[in-house]
Parts: sequence; C-alpha cells; structure tokens
Amino acid sequence: MMTQEEYVSDAVDLLKKLIATPSVSRNEKEAADIMEQTIRKYGFEPHRVANNIWIIDPHYDESRPTLLLNAHIDTVKPVASWTRNPFSPDVEEGILYGLGSNDCGGGLCSLLQIFRMLTAKPQQYNLIYLASAEEEVSGKDGITRALPLLPHIDLAIFENGQYNEDWRYIHTMPEQLPAEIHELDAAKVLPVHNSKFSLSRHAWDEPVHRIEQAATKDSSLHIIHGIIGSPIIY
Repeated sequence: MMTQEEYVSDAVDLLKKLIATPSVSRNEKEAADIMEQTIRKYGFEPHRVANNIWIIDPHYDESRPTLLLNAHIDTVKPVASWTRNPFSPDVEEGILYGLGSNDCGGGLCSLLQIFRMLTAKPQQYNLIYLASAEEEVSGKDGITRALPLLPHIDLAIFENGQYNEDWRYIHTMPEQLPAEIHELDAAKVLPVHNSKFSLSRHAWDEPVHRIEQAATKDSSLHIIHGIIGSPIIY
C-alpha cells in the first residue's frame, strides 16, 4: 500500500514533466501523451479521444453513483511579464514554479493521485478521472468530445466564482454555468471556486447567490452547498 508521501511525490514528478512540456490550448498532444503514458504506468487502461484522456474506476458498478474528477491539460500562453522561464519547473523554498503549475497542472496531477488512492479498494461510489483539453479556449476538441463517451455522472464539481467579463474566455461566467451543467447532465452539482478568497471584483458570496437564483428559475438544476471543513451529505 502506497503512503501519502509517495502519492505526493508522484504528483510533483508528473507536474514537473508537464511544466517542461508546452501545452498551450489546441497544442496539448505532447502533454496528453505524457498523461496517457503515466496512467498506463500506474496500471490503468486509459481511453482517449483527441487530447482528452480518461480512466474509469476498475470497480465500476452501474448501481452506484458516479463522481467525475476533471481538470484540464492545456494552459494559456505565457505573458511578457513572466520573470522566469515558464517552462522550467523550479522549486524554491518548497514552491514549484512554472506555467500551469497552478492552473491547472496542480489540480490535474493531484486528482489523478486521488483517483489512484480511492480506487485502490472498492468505495460506495464510482470514480471517473478525466484530463480534458482546450479548456482555456472552450475548444471543439475539448471536454465536449469526451462527455458523450462517459458513463452517466451523478455528482459534478463545477467552477462558479472569481469570474470577470474581461476573463470570460477562460473563466465560466454565471450565465454560462446552467448550460454547462445541462451539457454534462449531472444529477447534482457542487459549485466551488468561491467564498474563500477574493481574486475578482465581485463580492465574495455573489457566486453562491447567483447560482441559487438560477436554480429557482430552472427546477432541473440540483445544487448542493458545503460548509468548509464539514462533510457533504450527497
């Protein structure tokens, strides 16, 4: 049985490889190849369409609810204000620097380790891990290519917050969220990426209120909220 430290080490090693591999939207093939090779090395059989890679719980049972773990492979282009080589995975004082180390390589690598950890033994739910492409540009060969090929999703965790009209091409706007939820066809949705810190110009609790307002107008939206540090009863 692997230790938590070993999972963390594997996540960091994978993230370093991805940082060193340019993967700007629509040009993620090399990074997707790394993800596919790594998943095979971990003992799973990946599925792939375009540059979207996914794996399904080896204990999958259609009678159990299914949770999708999704993060994206692609990055935006490095801007001129970078003060270091964006493709050099440098560690300084315990911090790993490089393009995509946070958005969204950190999540991509962490969720893969969570999938490994949780599927090491049967759970009361199924897991699917999806490393999707073209997220930063909402491209036609991104997650919309993969979703029709996945089993039904019962619970999805969606970005809802830290948005701004100036960032509308890379962050989901509240008006877009219901359409994304319907596209995924998830039974229930847990909105995240809000209420913990201020990055955008909106009030810290505005995203929660706006998705609740959307749910009152659309009875097919089943939104659940959690309190930080407390379990969520599905």
